[in-house]
Amino acid sequence: MEFKLINQIIYERKLEWVQKTRDYDAFCKPVYALKDDELIHLGSAVFTKYKTRKFLITAAHVLEECKNSSSTFCIIANNQIIEILGGLYHGTLSEDPLDFAWLEVNIKEGILYQEKFIELFSYNQLGGDNRLYMALGYPNSKNKVSIATKLANPKLISYSSSARHEEDFIFVDYEKENCIRNGAKVNSPDLKGMSGGPLFDLGDLGNIKNHIQQPAPRLAGIIIEHNLHSKTIRCTKINTIFSDIDRVLNL
Repeated sequence: MEFKLINQIIYERKLEWVQKTRDYDAFCKPVYALKDDELIHLGSAVFTKYKTRKFLITAAHVLEECKNSSSTFCIIANNQIIEILGGLYHGTLSEDPLDFAWLEVNIKEGILYQEKFIELFSYNQLGGDNRLYMALGYPNSKNKVSIATKLANPKLISYSSSARHEEDFIFVDYEKENCIRNGAKVNSPDLKGMSGGPLFDLGDLGNIKNHIQQPAPRLAGIIIEHNLHSKTIRCTKINTIFSDIDRVLNL
């Protein structure tokens, strides 16, 4: 009979859960600035469905970087470059540390409206060592400048770890090494460019019921910044963003 330490069991479950999240890649999109026929990678975004309506959410500083360069805000979806010409609602960065921006996606957007939108959300208020979170995004280091006439080939990465909660934020622990989906342990990635990407709550690894059947990943927030000093990834909670959508659209 083989006996395993609890830590070993949790590690194996963590790897198994992360490997089963590939279907959730479709909700995360790369964000670019289009200027003079050049695509410059800025960050990431997530598609979500809330109260029957569809939204694109990203970090406000990603949007502002595009505006400051007098470029067109674009994403790549369905293997096409899509220019976002609508109005994005967002807080002023100097006054709003929440740092999020969102756009309602209407049927008139066509291709954009037909994309996959996540509908499962996590409003969990507790972190802890056994609760697993996964960040998805498109780092700048793997998404260099491309010529718009040559379709960009964006590269997505994931990072998983435990986290703690504070009011409107989730702080994900950033460690030197990270387990990737093929099971290998590698140096943790440079997260610059992942801002605006989704943070998923994969569930409580310490709950024995979850060892029988993995809970469905749920959108918990969006990535805002990687703080090198505190060794954390700051994310704004999705329910905080939904509260702003409710206020603006009177839902």
